[in-house]
Amino acid sequence: MRPLPVAALAFAVALAAAPAAAQVESPTEAWWSSLGTYFGLGGGPAYGETGLHRGIHAAVLLGAQPEAWPVVSLRAEGTWTDFRADGPQITTGVRSGNETDFVIVSATANVELRLRIPGFPIQPYAIGGGGFYKSSETGGAAGYNVGGGIRFPLYRVSGLLEARVHKYGEDLPGLSGRYVPVTVGVVF
Repeated sequence: MRPLPVAALAFAVALAAAPAAAQVESPTEAWWSSLGTYFGLGGGPAYGETGLHRGIHAAVLLGAQPEAWPVVSLRAEGTWTDFRADGPQITTGVRSGNETDFVIVSATANVELRLRIPGFPIQPYAIGGGGFYKSSETGGAAGYNVGGGIRFPLYRVSGLLEARVHKYGEDLPGLSGRYVPVTVGVVF
């Protein structure tokens, strides 16, 4: 047997084994991965109260599901919701045929309580929290949300489908600050 092929084979084996041995997780990486952090994007239709026509919304999610808490997840969320509204009714309380955009932007902190069903890939959950809501017509106010949804596997990511009732301190005539977005999203 020739020494060159044997040496090349030994070098290739050593080279292939080196990265496996060198991939040691630092304490910071171990701590971060134990938090079970995730990122997600979602959107869908939104349903408002009288005077607000069906709209659309988009959401960005950032969450953590620590290994020590198997059924609890913490989630921060930023949303943008756009409705078509009966224009003058929003500012004057008088209804007319004109429509205008009515946008609500929110930043919330939420808690998810998951129901784990062994051997079943779909995970139902309840979600609720509070935060800051600002509409295109007001200066903003505190509010809360409550609802439920499901998570399901999608190849290498998770999908989610949820609906929540949002309520915030709206002070415009004819509007109570309540709306329901239905979210279809992906969690990475």
